[in-house]
Amino acid sequence: LGGVQQYTLTTAYRLTRASVLAPIEYSVLILVGLIGWYFWSEVPSIHALLGAFIVVVSSVFATRYARQKPRM
Repeated sequence: LGGVQQYTLTTAYRLTRASVLAPIEYSVLILVGLIGWYFWSEVPSIHALLGAFIVVVSSVFATRYARQKPRM
């Protein structure tokens, strides 16, 4: 399963810009947190939640900034 994920991710990076894929890749943090909570009753610490929040918000801002047209 890991090999399939690596192949599809590599193919995606070959076909599009990294700034487009970054938010999708970082959204995996949310999915992994939900899977850990559902299957193993893991509750992330406040530090883990804060770190994930910072990473996701930074990714969204960077993507929006990269998509803006240059101003003259």
